[in-house]
Amino acid sequence: PSAKMADVDVEVPETALPKDPAFPTKVVYCPECSMPPEYCSYSDKFAKCKPWIMKNFPHLLDDGVKVDIVASETQRMQISDTDPTPAEKPKLLPGGKVKKQEPLQVVITSEQRQRKKTVTHVHNLGKFGIKLPDAAKLFSKKFACSASAAKDKDSILIQGDVQDDMVDFLLATYPEKIKEDQIFFGEENGGKLTPARE
Repeated sequence: PSAKMADVDVEVPETALPKDPAFPTKVVYCPECSMPPEYCSYSDKFAKCKPWIMKNFPHLLDDGVKVDIVASETQRMQISDTDPTPAEKPKLLPGGKVKKQEPLQVVITSEQRQRKKTVTHVHNLGKFGIKLPDAAKLFSKKFACSASAAKDKDSILIQGDVQDDMVDFLLATYPEKIKEDQIFFGEENGGKLTPARE
């Protein structure tokens, strides 16, 4: 048989073609990077792919890489036993300084919209382990108004000025999660916080 490449006839030897090609060809994909194992080395997750390739396709790795994989895996396991979990590690700023943790506080702000319309924002409920959509639904029922959750901002927007009633409702609804001294009133533009109850 002959194959045509770039308008030039090229003779392909019979031995180069498979005798009985099985179509469609079944391709195996790596569970880490979702690429065929031959291309895992081009992935940014190659370190995670190596153990899987070593187990399932050892012929794709040369001897030097296998030794590195085993050494890095045992070293990783030893380090993970001694290091604290990521939740326990403090966040570091450039220069090695420890970042201060923000205190847990619910911030309630009111914002004047068009004419006499007012909206109330309740910020940081997600930090207390409260699901924002569920809380928005409760606020909507309690105050007979529209309430929507913004997950990216960790806040709930409520139609109407319910700032004063919100403090009592939060304390009654979530007494085990939110304490009275953790609720503050804030200004629209992020100014000074004042305690909700003095």
